[in-house]
Amino acid sequence: MASSVGWLYLIGTLLVIPVEAEASLQYLGYIFPSLWNTGPTPFGYLVEISIVVAIYLLVFNGIKSLSFGVNTITYAKLGILAIYAISVGVLSFHVSNFSLPITGPANSFF
Repeated sequence: MASSVGWLYLIGTLLVIPVEAEASLQYLGYIFPSLWNTGPTPFGYLVEISIVVAIYLLVFNGIKSLSFGVNTITYAKLGILAIYAISVGVLSFHVSNFSLPITGPANSFF
């Protein structure tokens, strides 16, 4: 079941970009009739290919920059947490924090 869902997601993802390019070309055909007659013209095919390549590059670079940004933010968070833990340990260390004075009977503790 999971593998068929994965294949369907892959096929759907691969088909979205060409369908978007085809729809964009049809919309542009109203403005520029040389792109679309009853179907794509040879020049329309070139424009459609360039749209597909442009969308691919946007997605690829977006994922690449997004992963760099996520890694940077993660390391910054871990760095801030480490600085906080070290500074609290150094500046506010008291041995008395590790002792527990129990007053009263032990059953009231539980």
